[in-house]
Amino acid sequence: MNWLARLQRQFSTNPLTDAPLQLGGSRWVVVDVETSGLNTKTDRLLAIAGIALDITPCAHGKPPTIVPQDSFEVVVQQSVVSSKDNILLHGIGAAAQQSGVPLASAMTQFETWRGGAPLVAFHAWFDQAMLGKSLHTLGQCYQNAHWLDIQPLALTTLFKAQKSRVNDAQKRQAQSLDFWLDRLSIPCHPRHNAMVDAYAEAQLLLQLWRDITHSSESALSDDPSKRAQLLWQDLQAQAHSVRWL
Repeated sequence: MNWLARLQRQFSTNPLTDAPLQLGGSRWVVVDVETSGLNTKTDRLLAIAGIALDITPCAHGKPPTIVPQDSFEVVVQQSVVSSKDNILLHGIGAAAQQSGVPLASAMTQFETWRGGAPLVAFHAWFDQAMLGKSLHTLGQCYQNAHWLDIQPLALTTLFKAQKSRVNDAQKRQAQSLDFWLDRLSIPCHPRHNAMVDAYAEAQLLLQLWRDITHSSESALSDDPSKRAQLLWQDLQAQAHSVRWL
């Protein structure tokens, strides 16, 4: 079992949607984190970035709008700098890590900016795990946090495009964000920069939007708040229906 499958199993008993939340708002946020490694138990949170989506247009059958001016980015202060290979990957050098924002302040700033909005990410369970672990370190826990994973939504479009003829090698490739960025010609440079990745993930969601929402029951409601809630629930149902990991 690879690291991805292990992490998915680790959090399969902790659903991403078990906290109560009013989903009728007009703002979702796409989030990405950079870490000292891929082990959610031993590695540390190095950076958080997010960008808002205005979902008001969805009430008129249109995709959400990315709002670059409504964004967030912070580097978390480290007492021990991550490895040289890790620094080469994400570009957060020793000086930046040592002069970053203390974890408690970084998490407070992020949660204040998020403002209770639902969270969207590619491999959302990893971002949830690292952010949740950081809050736990501070003696806190997520309140009113719902997560939506873009990766299984992207996979459903691959099934549709190939009429369900997707082999195991393609499924493994489709676990990677790079696969989707290349497939849909979405620029992302430099990769493994939390803000750049979050923006690319937001673009990916918008490119997938028509395929993943064409049968949404949200169109049946005239109430914008109700439509937003139904839309979120429809997308989560699709994401949860993909069980190939």
